[in-house]
Amino acid sequence: MKTVLILAINFPPSGGVGVIRTVKFVKYLPAFGWQPIVVTLPVKATKRIIDDSFASQIPSQIEIHRPYFWDYRRFIGGDIAKLLRPVLNRLLFPDKYVQWNRFAFNYIRDKVLPHQQIDLTYTSVGPHSTMQLARRLKQAFNIPFVVDFRDPFSFRQYTLLDAKTSWQKRAEQIEAQVLKDAGHVINVSRIWQQKYENMYPFIASKSSLIHNGYDEGDFENLDFKHDNHDLTLGYNGTFSRLVPLSPIVSAIMEIHQRHDISIRLNIATPIPKRKLISKYPYCFEHNLIVHKGFLPHRESLNNLARSDIALLILNDIPATEGMLPAKTFEYVRMQMPILLLHRQNGFLSEIVDRTQTGLTVDINDHQAIVKTLLHLQQLWAKGELSVDPNWTAIKKFDRQALTQKLAQVFASI
Repeated sequence: MKTVLILAINFPPSGGVGVIRTVKFVKYLPAFGWQPIVVTLPVKATKRIIDDSFASQIPSQIEIHRPYFWDYRRFIGGDIAKLLRPVLNRLLFPDKYVQWNRFAFNYIRDKVLPHQQIDLTYTSVGPHSTMQLARRLKQAFNIPFVVDFRDPFSFRQYTLLDAKTSWQKRAEQIEAQVLKDAGHVINVSRIWQQKYENMYPFIASKSSLIHNGYDEGDFENLDFKHDNHDLTLGYNGTFSRLVPLSPIVSAIMEIHQRHDISIRLNIATPIPKRKLISKYPYCFEHNLIVHKGFLPHRESLNNLARSDIALLILNDIPATEGMLPAKTFEYVRMQMPILLLHRQNGFLSEIVDRTQTGLTVDINDHQAIVKTLLHLQQLWAKGELSVDPNWTAIKKFDRQALTQKLAQVFASI
């Protein structure tokens, strides 16, 4: 069995969507001939969501190393931190974790390499500073490395959204160096893969697409109780300019005000309840939003399973081009209808259509959203709300099958 050194900023006990891809690869890689050794942050290195449910999925024989990390936000807070942020953002480029690279490099050199034969290094980014660490290990010890872009770097969404030209140029300089030395480059989106290959034609021969996916084990014994008093839309995750909540809320409010029909949003999100109440007081006054707060991954899936429809949202703006929210693939496995608010004939709607798991409505067409919700509510009221999934298409996103593709990439280097 060969050994892969995995550099992971996001790793249990931390929670959130950034953890899942690496955890699932670590879980299944030994079955395909690769023994992972994980190098990650100390448990209490920084402020972050904790989700203990992921720890049980890591095989007991996996080595986990946690080199020292100093996060200034643990010692400097409030207004001082806000004043320092612009300066620190320039110094700590591309992200604050770049200061961890020196500690991690020395630790790997002194504590790992003398005792282990490392065949390969892998890192899933962002945060993107770990790909610089992988490159440094390649330069110092001739260990080939794989960069896996969960999110793009130089054309990441908020860089495009906020037109951060100087940031983008700095990122492109680092990106070009890293990709030149990388043994292989992986993307989670075909559009991002094509964009990277157009930007850096030299990576075309060492570029692969490996989507995010779902783990069949996460769906064992889920509680699919559909005994809701009103049609309920379930959503897991956060909201932002990229993922706006207002289009669905405004439609639900209009339906309630004009038709006296309640359609509920069942939301599991780390966004504080008070923020949503201040923005959508009407919905909370009339019990149209049920706020569950942050839920561990398994609980969030169980909570979603009790809804009638899985809600998927992505703004239709240039910054979201190529985005495929990781939750998409768990939604298509959920055996319940998906309502996607994005754009017709987009890459995301293509996946929903191909798996025959739902329908897409233009996120900017308020009346179309209202009309669709009323139609779905009528189907629900008659007990005719259902879905007939294309399981052949869905199973291509099984995490075990995706890990096999990753192992094949490793073997090719």
